Amino acid sequence: MAKSIVIAIGSLGGGGAERVCITLCNELVCRNWKVVLLVVNLNNSVLLDELNKKVRIVCFNKARARHILIPLFIFLLKEKPNKIFSFEYEISIILVILRYFFKRSFKIISRHINNFTAINKENSTSIYKIFKSLITNIFYKKVDILVAQCEEMKSDILKNYSFDENRLVVIYNPVRPEIQNSAQKKSNQTPRKKNRPIVLYVGRLEIQKNILELLEIMSICKKSIPDILLLIVGNGSQLGKIRQKISELNLVENVNILNFTPVILEYYFKCDLVVLTSIYEGFPNVLVEAATLGIPIVSYKCPYGPEEIVEDGINGYLLEVHDKIGFAAAIIKTIELKRTIKPSTKFYYQNIVDSYEKLFIN
Repeated sequence: MAKSIVIAIGSLGGGGAERVCITLCNELVCRNWKVVLLVVNLNNSVLLDELNKKVRIVCFNKARARHILIPLFIFLLKEKPNKIFSFEYEISIILVILRYFFKRSFKIISRHINNFTAINKENSTSIYKIFKSLITNIFYKKVDILVAQCEEMKSDILKNYSFDENRLVVIYNPVRPEIQNSAQKKSNQTPRKKNRPIVLYVGRLEIQKNILELLEIMSICKKSIPDILLLIVGNGSQLGKIRQKISELNLVENVNILNFTPVILEYYFKCDLVVLTSIYEGFPNVLVEAATLGIPIVSYKCPYGPEEIVEDGINGYLLEVHDKIGFAAAIIKTIELKRTIKPSTKFYYQNIVDSYEKLFIN
């Protein structure tokens, strides 16, 4: 019997979950899996061209996941899948609800998103979000298998959601193939330009990512390294505030903001280190990529992920969240030392997909 899996996701935009989804789908079809990808919509699908053409796409053309109830029911009725792997918790909840209408049950595997606990705390004010949280707590734990992106995430799920530990699996995010291939070609050395010191941030420009605080950190660094340059690669709702903060801190000559691009290798090769100032994360792919390429990292010790990617004092430095002075000192130290960091093989995509393949089969 042919190996098959249905995978569901919100979109194919430039986020970390979408990147993991593309890597997983592509590697599975290379292993002769039949892959059907359900997508809520294809708006701003910057990663669509990277998806293997053998993956069958079913797009619902809906604005939000909660609007796919009827078309998803029709798909399930027609296709009768054995198992579905969901990258979005709202889709997982809808699948749990719809499963009550099917005599022939299907298995639901869900990949836990971001930092669910932190998101719920942030969004606990409106009546809708309180209702949404209640529905989540009732139905989300009814998925058959929940995939946590790291051990810290697993601990949080067990603590806050009373989830059955026997149905909880930890699988790290895979590094994307082009990053891994580049790391293997470059061996223990990552080429960097020797001009002005460059600090790199890659990610969404949202409150969670704490970019305004990163700018304050850069202002401190500038006092010791006047020509330091921060490259910010990403888009988001905080762009206006970030530009205003750059002006207020007199960092116009020290910060460049670039639109998100899936072709990120050239920026990794330019930089001296990669930074992360997030208040919380799911499992930061940018740190996975930096570690794989052997680029030094300076990161806040936020939940979840950095402590399982960064070896403090080995391939980077970990600071307590909001320790701006310590963070700036770590950046300065990293630039001055110019150490060669050994690339990590921990997140090679073949090994991660091995784990998913075993999960889907068993």
